[in-house]
Amino acid sequence: MRHQELSEAFFTRNRKQLLLRMANNELGIVFSNPVAFRNADQQYIYRQSSDLFYLTCITQPESVLLIGEEVNAAGEALFISKPDSKTELWDGHQLTIAEAQAISGIKDVFYIDDLQNALFKLVKKTNSLLSSYAPNHAVADRWMNELLKIKPSLNRKDFAATIAQLRVIKKPAEIQLIKKAIRITATAFGQLLPNVQAGTREYAIEAEMIRTFIANGADGHAFDPIVASGANSCTLHYTKNNAVMH
Repeated sequence: MRHQELSEAFFTRNRKQLLLRMANNELGIVFSNPVAFRNADQQYIYRQSSDLFYLTCITQPESVLLIGEEVNAAGEALFISKPDSKTELWDGHQLTIAEAQAISGIKDVFYIDDLQNALFKLVKKTNSLLSSYAPNHAVADRWMNELLKIKPSLNRKDFAATIAQLRVIKKPAEIQLIKKAIRITATAFGQLLPNVQAGTREYAIEAEMIRTFIANGADGHAFDPIVASGANSCTLHYTKNNAVMH
């Protein structure tokens, strides 16, 4: 949702539950999604890693969560990009350390420049490295390779599977948001039905659907709208949405 409706306590509780599922000498690292460029200096609308959001509520890129008993007394540390005037002029406000602490509930928040020293120290004290990041994430892959150079015996594991075990059971606050998303979706379908007329193009239906989602406070849609008429309905992932309905 465009207006965050989950409290800091929700994300703190998620991290505590994740720590309980981790063995001794395991270090977890969760990367934010990379920025994707559409063309030249135009970026695609940014979508945060679901795992990182679930654990921190942080929605900006260049963010990394470290979690594990060896990290510190609390077992968690967050690293965010350092604000600078040029980036803020282009992309808008960037979180300060104090703001990231308040949003996530993590006391130990540092700028991303400090990540290398922290990781290089921690990797020497751990036997297993659990990582979660998007496929083809060049920055994350580079970090993993550097850590394996420091400690070749490091046992690498998929952290996403462990986090998924937590995410599959929804808490009451999440259920309320799911219900809200369903209500918005129902509203969208109800408002677009009168527009389903012969001679109308599929993308006109798509436009009405997206308009209603955003007008009711959603970030957008969970997946690209499939508006398929006629023979197009036989294509499971049809997304051209440009044919005339008959």
